[in-house]
Amino acid sequence: MMTWRTLAEQVTGPAGLIRLLEPSPVPAGAPWLHLYRAELAAPLAYPRSGTPFRFARKAIRAAGAGFDRDRAIWCVLGEAMERHAACAPVQDREIIATARDIGPSAMPPDRWILYGDDQYGRTIPYRRPAPGHALAWIEGFRLPDGEPVHIPSDFVWLQTPFLRPEDTHIQPISTGLSVGADRWSAILGGLLEIIERDVFSCHWLARRPARRCRPAEDALRQRLGSRLAANWPVELYLLDNEFDLPVFLGRSRVRAHPEPDCLIGGSAHPDPLVAAEKAAVEAIQTRLWAGRMAPRSTAAADVRTFLDHVLYHQTPERAAEAAWLFAGEALDTLPEGFFDETPEAMVRRICRRLQVRGFEACVVDLTGCDLSELGLHAVRVCVPGLQPLSCGAGFENRDPRRLQSFVAAHGAPFTGFNPAPHPFP
Repeated sequence: MMTWRTLAEQVTGPAGLIRLLEPSPVPAGAPWLHLYRAELAAPLAYPRSGTPFRFARKAIRAAGAGFDRDRAIWCVLGEAMERHAACAPVQDREIIATARDIGPSAMPPDRWILYGDDQYGRTIPYRRPAPGHALAWIEGFRLPDGEPVHIPSDFVWLQTPFLRPEDTHIQPISTGLSVGADRWSAILGGLLEIIERDVFSCHWLARRPARRCRPAEDALRQRLGSRLAANWPVELYLLDNEFDLPVFLGRSRVRAHPEPDCLIGGSAHPDPLVAAEKAAVEAIQTRLWAGRMAPRSTAAADVRTFLDHVLYHQTPERAAEAAWLFAGEALDTLPEGFFDETPEAMVRRICRRLQVRGFEACVVDLTGCDLSELGLHAVRVCVPGLQPLSCGAGFENRDPRRLQSFVAAHGAPFTGFNPAPHPFP
């Protein structure tokens, strides 16, 4: 089994996939968390004819964190490799055709949650789906049966120079990208991330509060002991969902600063304690990230990046406006999960739960020869119809179909979208 040291030796250096891999400092008194960051070499794009070329306009970065050092390094390496895979488009994989030409295997853009009628031509630069328009498609496969599907390529690549601007339909965000030591582990990671972000986005947009779960906090303290700093408590909140999957929101606090804040992280996993720990790690990581920046009084309309989203809520006044998110009725037990299964078995069970609610998951394998030689598998998992996590003012996905089904499943009416920028990092 490959160790992170072996992998790091093969991919870092002036000629490697990663140009920089180093620890990030953690302030005194903070939880015993290990932080690492990486910067990738500009990836290559592979045209149908001619030689591969580099096209990235800005540096691609990755970060990883964990209470265990080895876990933190694996996290940053995995995030770096998934971004590398999603920014190295291969034009020969694309088929230019209409959805009608593709046939029943096509998953056209209108199956995804995109934008509201009032956003097209105003706040977003993306194209409204047009059924007869020829697009670039990439073949993938359906979960769990493996049947072929075709997905518009702008839903697959994180960066690509091959698409025309008029053929892009959605903001490129890394949700669903994952790397693993085997294909099913990679698929599980991507699938869980999609559900985590769908569930958080639905809670935020519908203004549905999360519910504090003190039993998860107690279990986490018992599990981690002194690695959790007494002055940096982490609160854990359960996010309700229709898939009977533990989805936690972590909230990082500092006792020495009792003013309101909204520094969070999230995670979904069949094992509630695994989900709780990852949500705690991400919440602390968010606090450390935001702590290096001065608070901003940015107007909502000026929010552009995920860092802007975090810093927008860093002031006590803005955090107080988001206090409703943590105001749900508290839980006195841990949520049920399922355990001791292989990644494949967990994926199949989650897919059955999605299918009951009318959602189909699919996968595009992004494993290039460079990752294959390292024994890694890279995938982009997609679940058309779930709510995307957006970035930037005006880019909220205001197609109401998913939010309507979410609030209906919880016995509430749809009253519109929360207009405030979300705090998710």
